[in-house]
Amino acid sequence: MEIREFARGDYSALADTHNAIYPTRSTTAEAWAENDKQRNPKCKTRRWVALEDDQVVGFGGYGQTVYDYHPSKFSVLVQVHPDWRRRGIGAALYDQVMVGLRQLDPTTLRLRADVYGDQPDGVRFMVRRGFVEVFRERPLRLDVNSFDPRPYAGLVERLRERGIEIKTLHELEADPDRNRKVYDVFWETSEDVPKENPITPMDFDEWVEWTVNDPMVPHDGYILAVHNHTYIGLSEFGRYRESEDLQAGLVGVKRAYRGLGVALAMHLRAIAYAKTNGHPVIRTSTSVTNRPMLGLYMRLGFVAVSYTH
Repeated sequence: MEIREFARGDYSALADTHNAIYPTRSTTAEAWAENDKQRNPKCKTRRWVALEDDQVVGFGGYGQTVYDYHPSKFSVLVQVHPDWRRRGIGAALYDQVMVGLRQLDPTTLRLRADVYGDQPDGVRFMVRRGFVEVFRERPLRLDVNSFDPRPYAGLVERLRERGIEIKTLHELEADPDRNRKVYDVFWETSEDVPKENPITPMDFDEWVEWTVNDPMVPHDGYILAVHNHTYIGLSEFGRYRESEDLQAGLVGVKRAYRGLGVALAMHLRAIAYAKTNGHPVIRTSTSVTNRPMLGLYMRLGFVAVSYTH
C-alpha cells in the first residue's frame, strides 16, 4: 500500500469511495471539486489518498469550515472503500492525517469527526483513537409530492392578521438593509440551537458570500418571517449540485415570536417552493435533544432515515 498527497485527478476516486459507503447520499467529482474551489481561503485543508496497485482505495484529510471557523479547530475525515477494509488502510490514513496536523500547532488543536451510528466499525475506529461523543443528530426526509397542506389552511392568514408576513429572500431584495437584517436574525436565533460548542459569528461580508452569494442557495427558497419591518425568523434551504433534493439548514424564530406557528408557516412556504420547482425530497437533520424541531418535522410528515441506507 502507498499513501500519497491528494491530486486533482483523484476527485473521481474520492467520489466513488464516498458513494460506495453512502449510496443514498451520493456526490460527484465535479461537486467535490467545486466545493473545494469555493472554500474560504482562510480555511486550511489537506488530503491524502491510499493506493493498492495504483488504485485509490481510501482517503483521509483534515479541514475547516467558515461557519464555525477557529484557527485551531479541524474536522478529520477518513474513508476506505468497503472492499478494502480490515487491512489497516484506515489506520494508516488516520496516522498520516495526524502527522500532517502536527505541522500546525499541536498543543492547541481541537479535532472533530462525524461518525454514523449505523456504521459501528466507524464508531469503534474513532473511539479507539480517543474521540468521545458530544453531539448526536437525527437525519430526516420529507416526500414533497405526498405532502398535504390542507390541515394548515388559514395559518398564513392568521399570522398576517398579527402583522407577520412570510417572505423569500428574493421578495425582500428592495430592502437596502436586507442582508444585514438576515445576518442579525441568523446569529440571534442560532444561539438557541443545540450544538457541539459555542460558535463565534463569522464576519458580515463572509456570511454574505457564504449564504446570499452562494449559487446553491435559491433566493426564492430562502424563507423569512417579517413583522412590520423587523425580521423575526428564517428557514434556510439550499440545492445540491449532485441531486434534485432540497437541503434544509437553520430554522430559527426570535423568542418573542415563538409559539405562533411562524416556523410552521415558513416550512409550508418552502415545501410549496420545492414542489413547484421539482425538488422531490427535502432533507434535514436536527439534534436528538431539540424536541420542538423534531415535533415540527414529525407534524409535517418528515420521517427519520439512515445516513447510509
